[in-house]
Amino acid sequence: MEIHYVCTGSCHGIATEEQWKGGAKTCGAKSCELFGKPLAKRMFCSKCKKHFNPGEKHSC
Repeated sequence: MEIHYVCTGSCHGIATEEQWKGGAKTCGAKSCELFGKPLAKRMFCSKCKKHFNPGEKHSC
């Protein structure tokens, strides 16, 4: 499992934990309705390639 930060708007942008720590904390897509808004923390399963909320039970 990895931590990703995602835009919940129409662009569905994703930042890795390293990118987030490096400053990518808001949506950067000018065409997205959430441009400039904070990204949401999600867990990422590298096996099935799906995002889910922290604390949520997950199985592939």
